[in-house]
Amino acid sequence: MNLQNPIPSVTNISPSFLPVGNFTLTVGGANFVKGSKVMFGGTALATTYVSVSQLTAAGTATAAQKGMVKVTVENPDPGKITSTTSMNTQVANWFGIPTADLPTIFPNLPNFSNQLMSFMG
Repeated sequence: MNLQNPIPSVTNISPSFLPVGNFTLTVGGANFVKGSKVMFGGTALATTYVSVSQLTAAGTATAAQKGMVKVTVENPDPGKITSTTSMNTQVANWFGIPTADLPTIFPNLPNFSNQLMSFMG
């Protein structure tokens, strides 16, 4: 008999917007096992097994990752396998909006970039 870990499934992630910098992500789904890893754009994050249907993960998003990033779950051996379902999360600078776009979207917004950066991180 050859026992293997089940194929994980990702059904939701929270939050759906992440800042550039440190973040914590909650991943919901099915068939998670102890040793499952959340994959963020193909990179394994420091992952905590919560239950068969929930994982939490911590990582750092870089400026190069701005935009949509694919999130999957990989179960360990035996039968190491990555989820066939995935979700995307948006990496941005400020509440889902890249800071370079703020003057275009909000032309009368005062320049609080220094204060915002110290507030956020």
